[in-house]
Amino acid sequence: MGISDVFKTKQFKTDIERLTAENDYLNALLTPEMKTAVSINAEIQRLIAEKESIQVEIENQRDPSLHWKSCLVTEVGHVSFHIPYY
Repeated sequence: MGISDVFKTKQFKTDIERLTAENDYLNALLTPEMKTAVSINAEIQRLIAEKESIQVEIENQRDPSLHWKSCLVTEVGHVSFHIPYY
């Protein structure tokens, strides 16, 4: 381990401590209602992704020749990406 690695490690530790403190502070600002809203939003996003995946399965069962649709649907924000699997 070189001398620059020691300084990088020290900087990483400092960054981790700073970001942890900032994260704790920001989490403390969230009201219980806001935390509930975040949880509900995460569940909604999970259910939307599950629904899209099931819709693709249904379409594939109706017409198995649609191989390009036999893929995973991953939603990022409002953009859907089709990731084929083989």
